[in-house]
Amino acid sequence: MCSIGLSEGLLYNLIKSKREAGILKTPKTITVLIILYVLGIVVRVTTPSGFPFRSASILVFSTAVLYWALSIKERITHCRQRRLLIGIAAMILLLHALQFVRYDFAPDASAASRYLWYLYYVPMIIAPVLGIWASVQIGKPDDEKIQKGWLALAVPAVLLIIAALTNDFHEKMFTFAPHFTDWDDHYTRGGVYILVAIWCYTLPVVGLVIALLKCSVAYSKRRTPLPVLIVVTGFVLMLVFHGSTSGGRKIFGTEILTFQMIWNIMHVCFWESIIMIGLIPSNNDYLSVFENSSVRAQILDVDGNAVVSASGAREVPADIRKRTGTFTAVYNDTSKLFGKRIEGGYIYWQEDIRELIRINDELEEAGKRLLEENTLLAQENELRAQQARIETYSRLYDEIASAVRNESTSLKELIGRAERLEGDDLREAVCNMAVLTAYIKRYANLMLLKQNDPLVPVQDLHLAIKESLEYARLSGVLGDVAVITKDDLSRIEAVSHKYAAEDILAAYALFEEVLEKGYGITAALMVWIETGGALGLRMELSRRDSADENDWLRLENGVREYAIRTGDYRLLTMDIPDKGTVVIHSFFTDDKAFGKGES
Repeated sequence: MCSIGLSEGLLYNLIKSKREAGILKTPKTITVLIILYVLGIVVRVTTPSGFPFRSASILVFSTAVLYWALSIKERITHCRQRRLLIGIAAMILLLHALQFVRYDFAPDASAASRYLWYLYYVPMIIAPVLGIWASVQIGKPDDEKIQKGWLALAVPAVLLIIAALTNDFHEKMFTFAPHFTDWDDHYTRGGVYILVAIWCYTLPVVGLVIALLKCSVAYSKRRTPLPVLIVVTGFVLMLVFHGSTSGGRKIFGTEILTFQMIWNIMHVCFWESIIMIGLIPSNNDYLSVFENSSVRAQILDVDGNAVVSASGAREVPADIRKRTGTFTAVYNDTSKLFGKRIEGGYIYWQEDIRELIRINDELEEAGKRLLEENTLLAQENELRAQQARIETYSRLYDEIASAVRNESTSLKELIGRAERLEGDDLREAVCNMAVLTAYIKRYANLMLLKQNDPLVPVQDLHLAIKESLEYARLSGVLGDVAVITKDDLSRIEAVSHKYAAEDILAAYALFEEVLEKGYGITAALMVWIETGGALGLRMELSRRDSADENDWLRLENGVREYAIRTGDYRLLTMDIPDKGTVVIHSFFTDDKAFGKGES
């Protein structure tokens, strides 16, 4: 037992030295395994039977498995696969330990030796199950659990183990002579043994198939014959050695290998080949990656001595070493030093901030330019807004000028003629100019209201007509305007009633046309604005004594021509109830179009 501990210690120191040197690679692992296996065969062939153990070669084979298990612990990054592979290695070591105890410590042909033989089948039944579980984990994330269907393989495995360990009671696995006489040389294999053999031979094949089906990388696919060759070779050798009840086959008169040794080699080499072709990721050459990394980092031991340094890493200042916790220190204006306490020492890494400083300067300069550009854009937007307002008002003023062009022309002519008039003629011209001026002002005001709101209150039409009538009174035309409603609305509600601005403008234009056509022949003009339904305008004119019927007819014809020319009315009726009166009734919003108004 002391020799086993010594071998483990030497092997651990070997792995540690190789890891520190950065040469623990998969090919190196294969080389070491081959050397150890060959050494085990040599020891088996050359060691005398009495030195100092009968099974000294088993220690060498166990050392190979232990070396492989420790390398798996260092190399395999997938947690579940690492545990399963280490479990397989543990089963192989258990098998060799049982062999060692049986051949070197248990009496020959004893019950203890027989039960140790039965115990061989515990690791031989469990190892294929662990292999299946490791195969199904290929390509899966570390936190994904094995499916329950695969975990169910543990049930038949336990049943087979129980059947093997209780063979003395039923002898369904091995049948012996009465009283177990000469049992180790004379026995026959039963049905349970066949089931165990099928289990031990079939499950590795299933694991191989699962692993190959999960192979999707071209590099790995080209190398899939390697694990296949290992499994086939192992099965052939195990079948060759399977028939020997003494535990081995003699080649050239010497027992080179046992069935259990071949089983050891096949499992280790199979899983190592799976790692080599990349189906199971491993962390080979991590130290080389660290040393050649562009990250300028250093790992220091607890005494502050550099253990590993990346290329280009600066020496850590003495006043910063052994600083606890995570920290940031500034070397100078161009670099920063970061550090963190880790198990067994410290890690420091340096970051060149010159590029960061350059980027910050560029960002600051870009920010200034953006601020200037934003200021210019804001000014441009303000200019565009002002220009849009100017264009809007210019267009509106052009529309107003076009709408009152006739009145403006008449006003201009009156102004030119007034310079040559005197007395009553001048007074009449001034009164007429006042009426035209009031109309132009009020009409422009209504158009400005239209610009802000498509609906205009009746009150604005009422005020416009009222002002025009006040100026008409200067020339002797008596008149007034009132708002009437068909519904039960108050006066405030009636004047607040809104209609489309186009209809309000059309009503005011018709009123002005009647006022101008009747100028000089009208003694009185009464206007009613009808609301509560369709917008209506009712005007009743009284003739002056100086006017005759022909003047009245000219007024009527002129209004009709205007209505036909403009088309701004919905319904126009004119009536002359007597020789001195004209009634004009117009609706600017019929019942169907009344939806344009609202109250």
